Amino acid sequence: MGCGAAHHLYGQRGHPHRCADDARPAAVLRRYKESAECIRRVNEVSAEIKKQYPGRFKFCAALPLPDVDAAIREAVYALDTLGADGVKLATNSRGQYLATKNWTR
Repeated sequence: MGCGAAHHLYGQRGHPHRCADDARPAAVLRRYKESAECIRRVNEVSAEIKKQYPGRFKFCAALPLPDVDAAIREAVYALDTLGADGVKLATNSRGQYLATKNWTR
C-alpha cells in the first residue's frame, strides 16, 4: 500500500497519525559504514513522507547500532535536520544487547 492509500485508509478509520519508518530492525550489513549509509537513506525517505503528508505521518529514526558514534551522529541529524519525532532502539543489534560493555563509550 502506498502512502497516499494509507493516508486515505487511516483517515477514514479515524486514526490521526501513522508512523513512517521501517518496522524491521535496523539494516544489518557487514560493514558499519554501509549500514549507516543505508539507515541514513531510510531516515531521509521517512522524513520526505512526513513532509509530504503534514499532520498525518510521524517518524522515528533508525540508528546504525552497534556503532555507537555513528548512532549518535544519526540521532542528531535525524532529530535536528530531518525533524524526526524520536529514535527507535531495538533490544539488540547483531546479537549484542544494549547493556553489553561493547556499547559503552
